[in-house]
Amino acid sequence: MTLVEVLTALPLFVLLSGGALFVMQNAVESFHRSEDYVSGAGWSSAERVFAFLETPVKHCGVGLPERWQADLFSPPLPLYSMPAWSLWQKNVSVGDSVDGYGFRSAGAGWGNTLRLVSCMPTGNVVLKELQAEANVPVKSLFSGAVKEENTVDARLSVSWLLFPGTEVPVRIVREAAGESPTVTARVPLAVPWGTPVCRLLAMKVFVKNGTVYVDYHDGSHEQPMFHGVQALGFRLDEERRLLGVKVQFAAGEKALEASRTWKLGL
Repeated sequence: MTLVEVLTALPLFVLLSGGALFVMQNAVESFHRSEDYVSGAGWSSAERVFAFLETPVKHCGVGLPERWQADLFSPPLPLYSMPAWSLWQKNVSVGDSVDGYGFRSAGAGWGNTLRLVSCMPTGNVVLKELQAEANVPVKSLFSGAVKEENTVDARLSVSWLLFPGTEVPVRIVREAAGESPTVTARVPLAVPWGTPVCRLLAMKVFVKNGTVYVDYHDGSHEQPMFHGVQALGFRLDEERRLLGVKVQFAAGEKALEASRTWKLGL
């Protein structure tokens, strides 16, 4: 190769070398960013938050109307016995609160608090068609006990059952821990045999002092669930039934964020 050819090829070599170095630099930076994400305790907490929320979000609204009047959960009871979630009047809402207090709707924007009414399958089914008139206690028959607690306090989520395919919550009023509890509903109800029996799950999720708290409205009050989380963000697209969740956490001196989006309901 002559000197002229070398000098002619030199600018191209420099250009290609610069491009290769740029690509390598970006790759190294991306690797370090990925390493920051997966190596810290915050990332592990974020993944646990997503795993924790996934099932309740997917079962959100099962056995319930999309919106309801407050007395749907209060047949016929004094005001002080009304469950807290009855006043939410819909199965999912996003808003802002201060450590879980003073909830204010965020509308279509981001909020730091999630309120969700969902269900937990018990693994049991209705063995005999359940028919009930409004506010009239009736004996049920299930394939097994649907709860261990014997409480029938209407203010607690553990006292309520849901049935897929219906839109009427059912309250346990007697023999709560057996296979044949006495139940009642606010409106007339007919549940076919073979229908799965679910327990109502009402939860409020928020962050306080770097820890994710959940209030299940079951008498246990707010419970610390996941540490190492700086902030939570929730956004609800009601038209498309989508819930966006983002988790902010620290990795060393860096503040990082992970996000997920779910379709609400099954």
